[in-house]
Amino acid sequence: MWTLHVMAGGSSNNKIATVTSTGKITAKKAGTCKIYVKGNGITKVVTVTVKK
Repeated sequence: MWTLHVMAGGSSNNKIATVTSTGKITAKKAGTCKIYVKGNGITKVVTVTVKK
């Protein structure tokens, strides 16, 4: 089982999307940004696209 932890500064562009300390992503406006996540010692980057 994975436990997902968001790294500090979880979004590459807080004007597009923000990430809470619990991992909730909130869309702000249309665009694309990267979300950084970490779990079980593995770090991943996920590209998120917000459409209007």
